[in-house]
Amino acid sequence: MNKVEKLNLIIKMYQDGQYDTDTYADVFSYTYGKESNDNCDRTVLNKYKDLFTVTSRYSPYEDEILSYPNVYCSKKDILDSLDLLKSKL
Repeated sequence: MNKVEKLNLIIKMYQDGQYDTDTYADVFSYTYGKESNDNCDRTVLNKYKDLFTVTSRYSPYEDEILSYPNVYCSKKDILDSLDLLKSKL
């Protein structure tokens, strides 16, 4: 399974309720940011970059998001990024 296939599986598991938002953000961010890019089309992989940015900055704490809106992202931001990604694929 290449990196794009793993990312798609992680997204599907989140949408199916197998991951809560905290876990999803951690797993997606780790997989996109740390795992090898072997056998991946860079053009396709770059479509996931915005979602990576949002998941890597996710915070479950509303006070953090309100205090530092340019630093932390909310669950709504993740869902919006997922919708944007769907339109790109």
